[in-house]
Amino acid sequence: MRNVSRNDVETHLIRKAWEDPNFLDELRNNPKAVLARELNTEQLAEHLEVEVVEETPNKLYLVLPMRPDPESMGQALVSQAVTSVSRDEIDQKIAEVRQLFTNEYCWSE
Repeated sequence: MRNVSRNDVETHLIRKAWEDPNFLDELRNNPKAVLARELNTEQLAEHLEVEVVEETPNKLYLVLPMRPDPESMGQALVSQAVTSVSRDEIDQKIAEVRQLFTNEYCWSE
């Protein structure tokens, strides 16, 4: 059994929100409780804040993840999850996203 990543959880929440309007409303109104429930935990840390933002055709969000603390990264710096993606793969994905963005949000005169 593989480890569940943050991306897996986010994908699950997005799919469920797209499929179920009641879930989407609940996620908008009480995201911390919904996240705790979906993670099957009693409650999340009291100091943790959870905010849901939705993109629209006219508004994009660029979310910058928090910078990892090098002291606490330890083994994660050399884990396969970090090292298994080549620079060429990253460059290819960036090119694909750039093309999608250009097609959707840019125009030429």
